[in-house]
Order: sequence, then C-alpha cells, then structure tokens
Amino acid sequence: MLTLMVTVFGGIVTVNYIVDPGHVYHGQAYADKVIAGIREGYNVEGVSDIDERLYKLIFAELHQGESYDYLALGSSRIMTVSEDAMHGKAFLNLSISSCQIEEIIAFYQICKDFNIHYSNVLISADPSLFNAHYIDDRWKCLGDYVNEFMGEDVTGSKFDWDIVWNLISVSYFKTALSSCITGNNELKYVKTITNDGSTFRTDGSLTWERTVREAPQSVIKEKARTTHFHLYKDYNDISEKRVALFTKLLERLKPDGIKIHLVCSPFHPIFYKKLLQLKGARDAFEFVDRYAKENNIPLIGSFNPADEGLTESDFYDGPHVRKEIMDKIVERELF
Repeated sequence: MLTLMVTVFGGIVTVNYIVDPGHVYHGQAYADKVIAGIREGYNVEGVSDIDERLYKLIFAELHQGESYDYLALGSSRIMTVSEDAMHGKAFLNLSISSCQIEEIIAFYQICKDFNIHYSNVLISADPSLFNAHYIDDRWKCLGDYVNEFMGEDVTGSKFDWDIVWNLISVSYFKTALSSCITGNNELKYVKTITNDGSTFRTDGSLTWERTVREAPQSVIKEKARTTHFHLYKDYNDISEKRVALFTKLLERLKPDGIKIHLVCSPFHPIFYKKLLQLKGARDAFEFVDRYAKENNIPLIGSFNPADEGLTESDFYDGPHVRKEIMDKIVERELF
C-alpha cells in the first residue's frame, strides 16, 4: 500500500511539475516564449495562465530607454486599450489583471528604473483599488519596486504554500492531462490582430479570445451576475491607507511633468447596480470624481454605463467593456 501511494502521488507530482498547465513552476520560461515573439514584432496568440506580473516586468525591460506619448497603468479593464485608438502616437500598455494600487506604484517605479519616458499616463481608477478587504499578495513579487517608491520595506515576508499543495493537486493533474491531449498551451506568433486565442500584442495590450468576444448574451449576462465580484467583498468603506497610496502616486507624477488621465471604464449594467448597493463602492465613485475635479485631472469615460449610452451587448462580462467600445471612449477624450 505504501509503495502504491508513493507511486501514485509521485506520478501526480511529476506530471504536475513537468506539464505545469498553469505555468506555476515554469512561469519564467513561458513568459520568455511570449517575449521572444514580441521582440521580433509579432503578436502572440494562445496565451493562457501567464504570470502577468512577471511578463509585464520583462516586457517593460524590453522597452527600457524608450519614449512614449501615452502609457497605460492599471487593471484588465484598460488592458484592451491599444495603439488602435492613439492616432499614430507611441503607446505602451503595462496594465495587469486584478491590479491593486501597489502594482500601479510598482510599474511607475519600474518605468523610472528602466528609463521609460512618457508624456501622458492613463490610470485605471477602479473602485476596487480602495477596498482594504480585497487581499491579493501577488503584488509582493514586485515588492522591491514598491519598497523603492516608499523608501521603506512594506512587503513583509510570506512563503507561498499554494505552490507546494498544487504539486499534489488532483484537479491540477487532470488539467495537465487535458492540456497534453488538446495542446491548449500552444503559442502562435502572428501579425494579425483579431485571432482565435487570447493575444498579447506588441504594445502590451490584450485582445480577448474569440470565445469571449463572440459569447452569446445569455452567457455574458450570467457572468455579469456571478463573476469578478470578489474584488468588492465586504466593501463597506474606502481604505484611507489605499487612498493615501493613490494620492501619493499622483503627487509623485506631477513634478515629472506627466499629464495624468484617470480612466473610469464602464461596468455592465447588472454589475453596476450591484456596486451601487455597496457603500464602499459609492464612496470610491465619489472620491475619484471629487479628486479629479479638485486637481484638474481629466476623467476618461464613466463607471455608469448609461452615461456612455451603453447596453448589455457592449460588454464581455461584468467589469469588462468590449475593446472597440473602450477604444472609442479613450479616442474621444484624448483626440
């Protein structure tokens, strides 16, 4: 029995580590494969489960010493914004999924360290940035840059036990076997923009996969009801600490002569109605609007879909408006 158990668990551990469908153990190698295509001027199709924080760090390093007219920082809610909307202006998108204020700070500092220059910055002012109850320690992989910005060690230390337990995970083992059969992790270097798989573009933006772009409205409506709302868990009040970090970043940008634009990407009507039931979200809406007015900072878009004349068909899910809609909003406000 002992020999059998060792054999079974040994096999699971071996497959989970070698196949690694979520790129938990070989994230650097996977990111390097994507970067290899970007370096040659290709968009990379079929990207899945990539460590976006690691990837965007390497991506930023690839562009060190360069100058841009516009830089985008923030969450996946502006990750689809691309050079398509920029009227030929040089554009770089360093946004990442489920971004927290610490990560916006980190990428600001990364740009400083890599001598990436830009005249305008688009910052996704998501209300989730100010929710202290949403805890995601992934920002700590960029902790050195946050510490540099703050002038002190604010990261702390924590061993990630999840990567250990993941080795013996049966569900991860099933996913690994499935990926071996279907070849879901295959990357393609392409020149076209609208592809079947999720595509990372040369400017750092993302084009969502075809199954998302062409999902039926019933699926989108269900997603708007049920997904992504964990970012607003227990959101009763906005965090003074996170507000202070946000304002510290914007104050740091002013002496650099950089024009700040706060992006208020619209929410799906169903998702927006749910947010209005949370005092913290309402306070965040009011704070962003008030801070922008008091500091003469342009706002791009609106959290309220009705202000943009949007309907349920203009979204991929609750927090993500369709790329063509977001591009039009940004283009209208900038140009």
